[in-house]
Amino acid sequence: MKSSSFFSRSDYVATKVFLVLVAALYPLLVPLPRLLDWVDGRPLVVRGLAGGVGPLRDEPTPGIVTQYADWVVWTIEDPTVGQRAWALVPSVLTTLLVGLGAAILWRLVTTTQRGAPFDRRAVRQLRVLGVLVMVYGLVATFGQQAALLAVFWSESGPSLSFGLDFSALVPLVVGFVVLVVAECFRVGLRLREDVEGLV
Repeated sequence: MKSSSFFSRSDYVATKVFLVLVAALYPLLVPLPRLLDWVDGRPLVVRGLAGGVGPLRDEPTPGIVTQYADWVVWTIEDPTVGQRAWALVPSVLTTLLVGLGAAILWRLVTTTQRGAPFDRRAVRQLRVLGVLVMVYGLVATFGQQAALLAVFWSESGPSLSFGLDFSALVPLVVGFVVLVVAECFRVGLRLREDVEGLV
């Protein structure tokens, strides 16, 4: 008996492979290089938004006004242990969130493949997944800026500017939607149990 008319067995396998790749590649591509730089004693490179507006184009296209945000890269030749650690915080937190999210999605895919996705465990997993996505939104929105501030807390050189990137709020909306879906699952499960109790 097929558990779904849309997903085949190969689709489920491909989904699980994708989850494993995401959970494995992110730490290899983001926090690991910073750790290796730390071990090798290389300079600390951090990226942030400087104060002010960048230069206008010399010859702008008629009808188009172009400005450049002052994204700058700081290279700290002899960073402290604290600066190294603070620079790692956002990527380490994101690694944990991605790993947990992939594990929860793996379980949901497995229960769906078995044809029994509607149970109390799935509701809990969806709730946790929604919270994880929202936490990621907060880390993506404020974590990088907080880490940058911590890195330069004792420095008087660079001028920092902090702004809110509204595209980073998308995970907050997605997480809220997942929580709503979890509540729909919970209500549907309760109704099914009530009907089964009447039979």
